[in-house]
Order: sequence, then C-alpha cells, then structure tokens
Amino acid sequence: MLQYNDHSVCVWVDDNELEEYNTQTFVDENKVVCWIASESGKQFKVGWDHAGNTSATEGCLQLDGGDASCGHRRASDHDTFIYDGFPISETLDSPFVFAEMQTTDDDTYLELDAQNGLGEIIFTIWKIKFTKKKKKIQWFEVEQQKPVHEKFKKAGLHCIKFGEVIAAPPSNSYCNAYRYLGNGPIATFVFKYCDRELLKAKGIIPSSDPLKRKVDAIDVDDEEQPEIRAVAKAEDLENAIVSNEDEDQIIGAMGALQQKLMALRAKKAKENATKRAKVEDLQVAGGTSNQCPTQTFVVPKGEVIDLTGSL
Repeated sequence: MLQYNDHSVCVWVDDNELEEYNTQTFVDENKVVCWIASESGKQFKVGWDHAGNTSATEGCLQLDGGDASCGHRRASDHDTFIYDGFPISETLDSPFVFAEMQTTDDDTYLELDAQNGLGEIIFTIWKIKFTKKKKKIQWFEVEQQKPVHEKFKKAGLHCIKFGEVIAAPPSNSYCNAYRYLGNGPIATFVFKYCDRELLKAKGIIPSSDPLKRKVDAIDVDDEEQPEIRAVAKAEDLENAIVSNEDEDQIIGAMGALQQKLMALRAKKAKENATKRAKVEDLQVAGGTSNQCPTQTFVVPKGEVIDLTGSL
C-alpha cells in the first residue's frame, strides 16, 4: 500500500493487495510512484483510505491516461473507497481488467495521444469544499483502449480494458456541487504496471531464480565455464518478455556465444581423442615378435609403483 501523509492507496487482484516495487516519493510534487506486476485477463480494483483528514476530498482515478472514476468523501468519511469498474449508469459497471496490449504498424496511430499515460494507474486526491447546490451525475459510455503503434510498445506489454457490464450497487443520480481548494492535488499515487517477467528482466523485481546455471557438474575446462555461464544467462533472458530492441540484442549475443561454445567443445573433443590415441599406441608398443611383449605402465603423476614383487 502506498502512503502519503494521511492518505493511502493500493491495487487489489483476487482480493489480494499487489506488492509494490521500487517505490519513490517526490515531496515537491506530493507524488509517490511505484511498480506493480500485472497479469493479463485479471480484474483489479483500487482502494483509497485516509486517516485524520480535516476537509472534504475528491479522489480521481485515471487508467492509461483516461479518466475512469471519481469519488468524493467528507471529512467524517473513514470507510475504504473502492474503485472496481467504470460506472456507465446508476446500476451498471464495467470492471477494470489487465489485458494484452494490441499493437499496429499503421502510422496514423502515431498521431494519437493514446500512448500518453499508457501503463499507469494514477490516483489523484484534491481538497474540495461542498456547496449547497446539487448537480446531476453524468454517465459516459465505455471507450476501450485503442491499438498502440509498435514504436510505443516499450511503454509496457499490458494495457487496461473494461470487462463485460455487471450489476453494481445503486448510486445516487445527484450529488452535492463542490469547488476545488488550493493550487493543485494534495497527493498523487502512480502505479506503473507491466508483466512480472518483464519487471524481473529489468531488475525491478528480484528474481527468485537468478540468471545463472550450475556448471559444476559439466565436464568442461575452466576456460569454457565463463562461456557456458554467458550462454545460460542469454538463454534465460531470451525466455523473458523484453522489448523488440532488447530481444534483437540478446539474440545476437546468444548466437555469438553459442558459436564460441561450439568451437570450445570441438577443441575439447579433439584433445580427448588425441589423448586416447596416445594411450592406445603405448599399449601395443611390444609389437608381434616372439619375445615377451614389453609391459607398459601409465603411472599417474605423483604416484609410485612398487615393482619388487615381480623379482
């Protein structure tokens, strides 16, 4: 859960609070930023709490740069406010869902602003003052995330879509009018999200399986082991979800490392074959004469053989 002053915000999936990573606080901007791991197809919700607040506040939720929902609380409200869907009527919501990002190579999409805020869940809190006037609540149609040009794929591999419409607890048709106080938001919470494997590849999430392989059991020379470790690391990185640019670099590095490894293994095999050939030559050194064949002993280095037993 992210906290700033008396306010706290978190993201839930399957009623479990998502863990935040690489949290940073920017006091000059009243902002807290973190990373969370998203999973395609999973619904999520955002929770807002506050403690000790002395004025009314508004909490606005933005998803991928677009407005999603707003809530207003009086100073006396201490319940957790839940944002779990896009309200399309007094009794219907469209749930928030993590989804695979759709990309296109159509250059007309380069001019769209859809990529602004892509990959971010932003919750902004403003100080307000209610008035005596009433205003009718407006409802809007759901607008799904448009495809993103491949150029902006690096922003994240997931996006947020709105699920099938479901029934929601009845809400009011009218609310109290209000005005904003101060010169800006009193708190902003930014949850940057993307696939867990990508966060691991970036080093944002510590990996439970470090990018290394056990080479102790491999029958290779010491000079080969750094190459094998490098190839193992490259293979693990290739299996991670990375951007197109990183993927090309990793594949190129893997090709060079694998060629080097093949050359080293071929060299090792040739050396072993040469050693076996020398031993076989020594074993047949007595030839085919009528004399007793000469016995040849291959004495390991540092060992002494007792020959007195044959005298």
